[in-house]
Amino acid sequence: MTTTLLLSPAATGKTQQCIARVRATLQAAPLAAVWVIVPDRNQAASFTRRLAQAGGALGARVVTLADVYAELTALGGAPQPVAGDAVIARLTRRAIDDVAANKILTHYKDIYALPGFARAVVDLIAEWKRAYITPTQFGAAVHARGQWLVELAAIYARYEQTLGAMGWTDPPGQGWQAIEVLRANPTLAANWRLVVVDGFDSYPPLVLAVLSLLASRAQATLVTLTGDAAMTRPAYRLFARTLEQLRSALAPQIETPTPYTLAAPELAHLRAALFETDAAQ
Repeated sequence: MTTTLLLSPAATGKTQQCIARVRATLQAAPLAAVWVIVPDRNQAASFTRRLAQAGGALGARVVTLADVYAELTALGGAPQPVAGDAVIARLTRRAIDDVAANKILTHYKDIYALPGFARAVVDLIAEWKRAYITPTQFGAAVHARGQWLVELAAIYARYEQTLGAMGWTDPPGQGWQAIEVLRANPTLAANWRLVVVDGFDSYPPLVLAVLSLLASRAQATLVTLTGDAAMTRPAYRLFARTLEQLRSALAPQIETPTPYTLAAPELAHLRAALFETDAAQ
């Protein structure tokens, strides 16, 4: 089991090297399980198109994190319906109203009924869940830090209770389930030959937890990140934090891909200009 991080500036061939690795893996073992994880559907389509242009690789699955979560929970025998935006909004409103009815809301008593408050709470809950913070953990952390946080903790707890009582989950909650089934099934995903993670700028704790478990089982894991060893450019500030997170979670071997040759002269000129800009900074 090896984990490799391809670290280099933009337009230096990280995705191209991922494609080459996918093709080489499937040429050596045509029935191998190869997963390519990208941030969204647009990037999935782009990666699939570039893979086809390179000669194709029958059997490679190019997916988003949501697809991975769904696959893992299905394999683990614990799939649940995933609430969409409208359902999440209704459940959040219900949680707020329930907490208000129990006379818990004092800090937010004048605004809890406003639509904007509910929308803000939806975003906050999603952020806490991506940070892999349970309602119990959040409540314990904020119980002495102000009434406004205590009230938010009560709303979060009520939201999770309602969601669980329905037998449903939400998008980040599906990631929590994926972690649970991976921990409960040591052999789950152990047959994955290659996991490629390409195109991400940052990784919330929830995603890092899932990737760490997958990397500990897959034969090889390949992750890409924009930047360089020094990470001194202001534009790399976010990537520098991500690099430290990846080092801590995955302990990868770091490689710098050799820039590939672009066939189109105008694209090669653009890449040269990017390199000159990097050097000047």
